[in-house]
Amino acid sequence: MRRFMLLLTLALVTIAQAHASDIYFKARDGKWRPLPAKVSPGGIVSFTLDPAQLSFGSTTIVLDMPRGINLDDSQAPELLGLKLDARGVKDAPQVDLDWLPAHPRTLTLAVRDAANPLDLESLKLEVNNQVLQPDQMQVTSSDAGKSVRLVAPIGDLLCSQGSFLNTISFRLTDLSPQQNSLTRTLTYRHLQSVKENPTLLVDSSYGGYEDLKVLTDGKVMTPGQTTYGCTWASQEQPGDHWVVFAWPQERELREASISWANFGGVFHTPRELLVQTWDGQKWVTQKTLRDAKADVSTTIPFGPVTTSRLRLLQPDGKGHAVRPTIMWITEIEVR
Repeated sequence: MRRFMLLLTLALVTIAQAHASDIYFKARDGKWRPLPAKVSPGGIVSFTLDPAQLSFGSTTIVLDMPRGINLDDSQAPELLGLKLDARGVKDAPQVDLDWLPAHPRTLTLAVRDAANPLDLESLKLEVNNQVLQPDQMQVTSSDAGKSVRLVAPIGDLLCSQGSFLNTISFRLTDLSPQQNSLTRTLTYRHLQSVKENPTLLVDSSYGGYEDLKVLTDGKVMTPGQTTYGCTWASQEQPGDHWVVFAWPQERELREASISWANFGGVFHTPRELLVQTWDGQKWVTQKTLRDAKADVSTTIPFGPVTTSRLRLLQPDGKGHAVRPTIMWITEIEVR
């Protein structure tokens, strides 16, 4: 069988002083190897590659590779530390901080790459989809560019945005050809002053079931009646689901009565429900309901407690056994 060879000739403009020893290609096994090439005085690089050396007949070529770069590095940079103000944040690709009593003022993080310098031009910090500019951050590097520390005063921006659900995301890559990337996303909720008495908030809503007024309109659906227009349902997906009542002023609360949606002959009473109140800094669980009878409604005494916020939280996967990842309610009365 005749063996075909692949011959490529590149005309180089920006690297006319390239040396053959600085040119590499990615081989079939995924490793980077020196490219057998000749460089003419005019900056023309000529080389021949056997298709058997390539993966699916294609490759990537690195021209004029900087000294000290580890071409075979496939590891993302390491996050050494991440803080919002003085609060340390666990290291995970996505972290939900739940509710915070106030917007954080300062984001601080430290990143290190064991094999290659970090590419500061790739650095991207976003606050609620607004990209921070270089003059809005303090960035210092050390260890020949392999370590970076970033400090960003984000408090004023977050306050001016005034968002309830907030997202802070960060991305930084190294200088290897793979551009190994470190990404982190933080989310949290912060409820500022409210005017409606009460204001209702939910974690999510099923399509067509977004109207929260049905939860406090005094109307309870009956079995056989359509659930549309008289019930609220969360998205049917894994994760905690919740309803929050927020009042402009603190009040004394003693109990909550929840009427459950009925669908397919089933009252969607969850297998577990937490009644929580806000103490100014965090949610405090006042009562945990487990394995309640699936019925028209459930009354949960938990007080008296003085608070301005109440949360009814269905833990991940603890809905009714028929549809455990949905929270489905027709009416709530808090007394």
